[in-house]
Amino acid sequence: MNKLDEKQKKWMKRAGICLLIAFFLEIFLFNIRTVQSLFYKENVIPAEQIRVESFDTIAENVYLLPEEEECGMVYLTGLDALLGDADVHNVYLDWELPLAQDVPYEVSGICTIAPYLRDEGNDQYVELEDHVYRQDNVASKYLWFQGTGRIKTIVLRARFSERGALQINQIVLNAHRPLQVSLIRWLVVFSLLFAGCAIRKASWENAEEGEKKRTEMLVAILVGMALLLPAVYLNSKNGFQKGDISFRPYQQLAEAFKCGQTYLLDEPSQALKQMENPYDYTARDAAGLVKNVDYLWDTAYYEGRYYVYFGVLPCILFYLPYYAVTGSHMQDSTVILICAALLYAGIWQLLRSWCARRGKAVPYVMQMLAVVTLFMGSNVMACLGAPNAHDVPRMCGLAFLVWGLYFWISSLSGEKQDGSISLGRLSMGSLCMALAVGCRPNMALYSFTAPVLFWKEGKLFGGAKGKSFVKILCFLMIPYVPVAIGLMYYNAIRFGSVFDFGYVYNLTVHDYRFTVFSLDKLVIALHYFFIKLPQLDYVFPYMRGDTFSEIDRLGHTDFYITYNYGGLLVCNLILWCIPNLFGKKAGKSDMVRMAIAMIVFAMIQMFVNMMTGGVSYNYLADFALPLLLAGWEGAFLRWETIGDEAGRSVYKNFLILTSVWAFWFYANFYFLGSLAKGDTELYYRIFYAFNFF
Repeated sequence: MNKLDEKQKKWMKRAGICLLIAFFLEIFLFNIRTVQSLFYKENVIPAEQIRVESFDTIAENVYLLPEEEECGMVYLTGLDALLGDADVHNVYLDWELPLAQDVPYEVSGICTIAPYLRDEGNDQYVELEDHVYRQDNVASKYLWFQGTGRIKTIVLRARFSERGALQINQIVLNAHRPLQVSLIRWLVVFSLLFAGCAIRKASWENAEEGEKKRTEMLVAILVGMALLLPAVYLNSKNGFQKGDISFRPYQQLAEAFKCGQTYLLDEPSQALKQMENPYDYTARDAAGLVKNVDYLWDTAYYEGRYYVYFGVLPCILFYLPYYAVTGSHMQDSTVILICAALLYAGIWQLLRSWCARRGKAVPYVMQMLAVVTLFMGSNVMACLGAPNAHDVPRMCGLAFLVWGLYFWISSLSGEKQDGSISLGRLSMGSLCMALAVGCRPNMALYSFTAPVLFWKEGKLFGGAKGKSFVKILCFLMIPYVPVAIGLMYYNAIRFGSVFDFGYVYNLTVHDYRFTVFSLDKLVIALHYFFIKLPQLDYVFPYMRGDTFSEIDRLGHTDFYITYNYGGLLVCNLILWCIPNLFGKKAGKSDMVRMAIAMIVFAMIQMFVNMMTGGVSYNYLADFALPLLLAGWEGAFLRWETIGDEAGRSVYKNFLILTSVWAFWFYANFYFLGSLAKGDTELYYRIFYAFNFF
């Protein structure tokens, strides 16, 4: 009991120190501008030195931008004479935007200011970066400058998200900025510091058997909450996700199912029906057909009816029951959050069974690093940050995939390795793998890992204790039967073929009936999926994505490239551990064979996705997680072979830095989606909390 109390006291002491450090950083780092401004002498700019252009004066200090004008100008002149020898450090804008309002699904309620400076070192105006102003955000009212000598004139070019109206109450030079303490930012910093304390030397020396299960479970829950709760909060505020009705295939399918049909209730227009080739985007555009007016975008069109080509299982599990009971529709973001929670829990269970099956202890902190990087690297963060219907089948399929792998591996008795097999877990694993196919049909490829996993000790050839080959094979295969029959019947009544999922009848950019397989496309895919460097930035969010492009450099008309943020080999350095699987010391364990099989199937997935759909960052959800599993197996193998303490210390630091880099990279995905449109006020509150400088 005394030892337990002593351990608790140590952790309480660490927590207290972390709180103090976080408080110190909050005051003296994140509020550095407040500290700096304490030494400034404020000067209110007289009204006669403020001049506006392009505006119509409608009242005292109130100006309206004519409809034909895109932006207005505000001139602050004679600043060198006003301040004397003092420099201009900041400008405080006490402005109001009378016509500003938060419009759903648009960046709204803001004024974008482009500052121009003329100082002693620049006789001509120098343009600075745009600054976003919101009248309800105190941080946005301060513009910070560093001139070359004394600043003489400041020009502010203002563009408005709505029709421009500006009320200038006051403009202050070198204003004192009030202290802005953010409790959320303080807690985030504290959590990161405390997590750093947990990844200490002792935690790597303690093997798994030395850890208590209750503590391990608590840590896993806390980490999961830290990863998922921000998405819950952001999506609850994101009006864009709540109200966007431009693309709602699963909701439409639920309505159709309730009416007893597989095709959608929407009736295709006569103009679409009369087209010779309705799948030709150029022909639809030339005929004047408007997207989501004359035809449903990204929907399968076949013999005069609309169908949903996405995997049907998410509709059966989530959308249809909810619609049947409540009469309203479940949001895509809600389904993705549920699937993300199931995915996280499945990854944690899978890693524990994976490590137990290996037969050698893996430090628990190393397992948790693997869990976090596997979860975030599976592309789930991009789906949580900007959830949409396209991500529903991917996330649902991934959740069933990891649970299927978990049940399969845990059916082999884990640490016992005595040749026994749990038929119940075997069947559950097969059922989950089959359900993954119902969500995302190309997930069927990972079902072929079963022969690799169960090969050891001849389990599929009568070598398992007390279990015949036929009995094991039946429990392995039977769960697939009802799912396969259901999917085949569903396809047959829609498209007349049990193997036709309707993808080629999709109404988007390309006519997928004429997709050409070409190996030279592989060059582009390998670059974007694996080795493309991320576009980092010094302001929040700290990463930028490519713009959408339908043209590649090899002249393919059936191949497009969407936004991309960075290649897997660059953003997930753990993949550089994969070569360890093929070393002499790797042995021939079933987990090593499993990891190699994952690599093979993941690369096939990448190739098929690239050939049929082009290069899209969303496709990473189909093959990133299996590759990362293989990478961590290689990391586990390397950890076991390091005998000296110095080598382990270096390798431990490599794993920590790898995980921190991956965590930082993927955390940006929360803010790279539609939040700025869904809740502009919240987005810029977060924006200025990070861009405190």
